[in-house]
Amino acid sequence: MYPGPDFQTLPISPTELAMICQVFDELLEEYHLPHEGPDADDLAVRLFTIYQSGVRDSELLKKLTIPVQR
Repeated sequence: MYPGPDFQTLPISPTELAMICQVFDELLEEYHLPHEGPDADDLAVRLFTIYQSGVRDSELLKKLTIPVQR
């Protein structure tokens, strides 16, 4: 049986990157986080991890990428 796509090694298209950036910016605004710093870094890591797991829907990405409160 042929395994499914390996989302961690597939390249990210400019359209997909724009969507990820939009989700990131919306989450920063929604949770009143600065664009730089440890909270933004943690958020970006979680967002890309979820994206690389195969989630491509922007609304689902937002729901799954909930910032950790420090």
